[in-house]
Amino acid sequence: MVGRLKGWKRLAADRRKSVFLTLIFSYMIILLLPVTIGGIFYTRIEAIMIENANNSNTAMLEQVKRTMDSRMKEIDQLTQQIAFHPKLLKMFNPRGDGYAQQNLSSFIDFMGDMSRYSSVNSFIDDFYVYFNNSDIVLSPKMKTDSYTLYENIYHYQNLTYEQFKEQILLPYHARFFYPSKEMAVGLSQTKRMVTFVQSLPIGERDRVDGAFVILINENQITEMLASQGMRDETVFILDADGTVLMRTAGDAQESGEISSYLKELGDGLSGKESLAYTGVGMGKGQGVEKDMMVTYTTSNQNGWTYVSIIPKAVVLSQVNAVKMWAITVVLLCLAGGGAVCYYMAYRHYRPIRDLVHAVARGGGADSTGVFPKNEFELIREKVHTLFEKEKNLETTLSRHLLVVRTEFLSRLIRGHVDAAALTERDLQFMNVHFESGLFAVLLIDIDDFSQFSEQNTEREWALMRFILSNLSVELLEHKGYLIELERDRIAILVNLPTGNSRDTRMGTFVDKLKDMMDKRFKTKISISVSDVHEGIECIQECYNESVFAMAYKMIKGQNSVLYYEEVRKFGQPTYYYPMEMESQLMNVARSGDYANVEIILNRIYEVNFQSGGITPEMGKCLFFDLLSSLLKLSGSLNIDQNLVFSGESDPVRIISECATAEQMVDRIKRLYRRLCEAVQEDRTGHGEQLYRKMTDYIQEHFHDGMLSLTTMADHFDMNASYLSAFFKNYSGRNVSNYLTEIRLNTCKRLLAESTQTVSEIARQVGYASNIGLTRMFKKAEGITPGQYREAMKHESG
Repeated sequence: MVGRLKGWKRLAADRRKSVFLTLIFSYMIILLLPVTIGGIFYTRIEAIMIENANNSNTAMLEQVKRTMDSRMKEIDQLTQQIAFHPKLLKMFNPRGDGYAQQNLSSFIDFMGDMSRYSSVNSFIDDFYVYFNNSDIVLSPKMKTDSYTLYENIYHYQNLTYEQFKEQILLPYHARFFYPSKEMAVGLSQTKRMVTFVQSLPIGERDRVDGAFVILINENQITEMLASQGMRDETVFILDADGTVLMRTAGDAQESGEISSYLKELGDGLSGKESLAYTGVGMGKGQGVEKDMMVTYTTSNQNGWTYVSIIPKAVVLSQVNAVKMWAITVVLLCLAGGGAVCYYMAYRHYRPIRDLVHAVARGGGADSTGVFPKNEFELIREKVHTLFEKEKNLETTLSRHLLVVRTEFLSRLIRGHVDAAALTERDLQFMNVHFESGLFAVLLIDIDDFSQFSEQNTEREWALMRFILSNLSVELLEHKGYLIELERDRIAILVNLPTGNSRDTRMGTFVDKLKDMMDKRFKTKISISVSDVHEGIECIQECYNESVFAMAYKMIKGQNSVLYYEEVRKFGQPTYYYPMEMESQLMNVARSGDYANVEIILNRIYEVNFQSGGITPEMGKCLFFDLLSSLLKLSGSLNIDQNLVFSGESDPVRIISECATAEQMVDRIKRLYRRLCEAVQEDRTGHGEQLYRKMTDYIQEHFHDGMLSLTTMADHFDMNASYLSAFFKNYSGRNVSNYLTEIRLNTCKRLLAESTQTVSEIARQVGYASNIGLTRMFKKAEGITPGQYREAMKHESG
């Protein structure tokens, strides 16, 4: 008996040790599990911090972009006010005869008006107008010349006076921004300025009478960036060509690296407002490689790109501090948690130990009931927790049920769901209920709602889809499910009652829906209806039939109803356009007889689209064939295609952009009419007469500095592009080249035969100053007019 009792005690001791170790290991695992999970999630802190910094930089850059766009609009408004000021236009050409009369009184009057236009834009430091012919500079505060302006007022430290004139004042510029450069302002002040230049008059590329210049203070932009919280970042502003207009820090080499970096990313960043990149090596030219975070955004107004660069180390400095605190807290938690685990394991082991002792003593131990109470408490708490989780799960599912069901129905009608494997439980989970096995699919296209709303925004499209969805559900008495497929297309999966394979309610629904959308909401819609099929697995077939029927909208036009059972009978295997008819069409067009051309085109259209059935694909092929005949005919007649296609480089696009057959035949008729007009013009003697009139007009007015393609078009009452195409097609050279040749020959004759100065000769041949003449002469002859005169003297001597 004694030996048996000792054996029970030894067994109890072994069990006590194993149970205690199991409990303490369990508690340690419970302790380490959240610590491990927290450590895993903690590794994401760096990415989260970078993402937050990127979002913050993006928001600040967006604010900077909006502010800059607003300032640029003010600059554009100031430019328009000055450029189209009546007094300025009068000083350039007061009488309309090509000669500008400028005197002190007109300058003073205009300066007084300019002072009233002084902008409240804090970015603008100053602005002035430059006159090419007189080399005069006018600002709201002064009148001077370009040399005095350059030397004493605004001295560009990186440009000579000649470069200042050649690069900024004299060339043609349209809203040109010269990058920020150091500039000596007055005698003692230095500023960094961005120079805005607009040639005057606006839009006259071949005639530059002057320039409107605005000086933008970079310090004001930098202060604006700092006021919006961008102090640690380096900000670059690049124009649409990738040129760095200004930067808040860094050197020119780093600016070039940033510009090249964005160009290299190019296609990968297409269509993105901003994106963060880490691990970008910057500052390599200085022997230092840093990891930077780059954020950028592009303005839709002027194409400028705003780039923010911040060292990754700045962002991660906070992360490193948090890491140290986290490691300290984790160590303290592990130490305290270990002690708590030991205590809890020992506490819960005590009832088990008493039970083991009781078994060892033959079951005589006193039962206190503590252990069962703890077990039931644990079970009660566990069950309560499970009930709470289940309730939360049901709440979450109910919130997302509509999105889940819409996605399920979208995949179901497209055939991306194994319909045969669907069970009633699956459908109940998706909150989808089918009363029968008969199905049909309707497609609704929103063709035109311009009478309902003039705006064409995503908000208006969403509102129209909402209206259409609510009307459809109400008219179908909740017997259908709606799926939004595209911006202008909605699909309806209809579940028909049993025994009605051809439910008349479908037609009633279509008629009521079209009538209500037309009368109440002024909206044109097209509806295609599939046949009725039985079985969930046939829903994809219904959808395909509806899509096939909707394609015939090209034939029947917009705002139509298309039933698959009607359109499937159409579709002849080819179209009617025999070689004899093509030959007849080309012969009539070759003679310039558009009346008969229109008769033939109407006959082709009636035979293929009105008298017989033709598929949309075959219809497009027919119009491409008609376009091919036109291209072959224009090529054989040597007619400039610009006269026929109005400068369109891709004639196929003319047909591809049409939505209906009526639009396509109208485009084809218009092209053939232009061809016939060109043929008739070539057949008459008008072409040569017109060309001689043009050359005579140029001979008589080449000395006029205002002579241009636009003035010639106004004189002959013609379109400028047509006049240019006609002159080049007839003579083989441009109007501008012919005008330059006449002026050059006259200039050479005057240089050889007269003693007039180069400036006097320049005015006689149509140039406002000797600068324009010298540039043209050197480009054509390789030497200046003065060198040419000296060479002619040596030859004659």
